[in-house]
Amino acid sequence: MERDMLNITARQDLMRNICDTISVLVEEARLDFAENDLEVRVVDPSHVAMIRMKVDSAAFGSWEVDETSLGLELVKMRDLLSLGNAGDLI
Repeated sequence: MERDMLNITARQDLMRNICDTISVLVEEARLDFAENDLEVRVVDPSHVAMIRMKVDSAAFGSWEVDETSLGLELVKMRDLLSLGNAGDLI
């Protein structure tokens, strides 16, 4: 069975900003990784507001990705990100 590859590095503050922005509307999100970007699309539970975000792969320190999706619980992700500092690569 072949597995999708997801090998990226990013500054802690970039990932923190992404999580903070999305968590305004939802507690969980699906991150869609493509060849050249990360895309996140979330809708609040009452279907009143939506955030659609694209982050170019150039914003990341390294980017080796097979097209794949990753679901995250944002509170846990923010807890993990709080262990680092703004300039740290994760």
